[in-house]
Amino acid sequence: MGYNNPNCVSSIIPQIYRCDAIFLHLYGQILSYNEFLFLSKNVEVLHLDFSGTHENKNGTIVKNEDSTIVPLEKLVKTLVKLKQIMGDIDPSRSCITLNTVKELLEIPYFLKLYEFVFADLPEVFDIDTFFIYLKTNRHTKFHLHFAASISEEYKIRLEKIVDEILQTKYDDFKPPLINFDGLAAEKYRKIRDLYYSKS
Repeated sequence: MGYNNPNCVSSIIPQIYRCDAIFLHLYGQILSYNEFLFLSKNVEVLHLDFSGTHENKNGTIVKNEDSTIVPLEKLVKTLVKLKQIMGDIDPSRSCITLNTVKELLEIPYFLKLYEFVFADLPEVFDIDTFFIYLKTNRHTKFHLHFAASISEEYKIRLEKIVDEILQTKYDDFKPPLINFDGLAAEKYRKIRDLYYSKS
């Protein structure tokens, strides 16, 4: 919706009596948390462009009353009908926090999502806690692409996780697709093929 004007969606909300949208795709918008709640109460598929991937456009921001960025986990907690979520993160003004993974995993319906796809995830994303969960995941297709700004130490940890996934039998969980700058092409091909074969 309306990425040419960051206030486009906000400006039309007062004219809407009720929003029953099940698919919500926001580009380049600045919304208050209450505006997001109004639009998303029935949403099943959510795509949030936080990164401004369109040329000369800013990403979507959902703000608290004090103008801080609403973290992803707070948004997801409101989406009780959610089935699929996708997003592109701007690491410089990220909705990912130190608590994002822990709090997402405490949301019962998050554990039943069909698909979770995010690009440019920052290093603050707690991959170790998430990987513990991933090894028990039987429902959700996870596609995680990490930001170019992550440290070498974090890349080493990600590569060890990729190696473990490639060496594991998959009867008990859905293998995720994990990618980052520096992952060997052959390993990426293998984990990609595995991801799609088990989707």
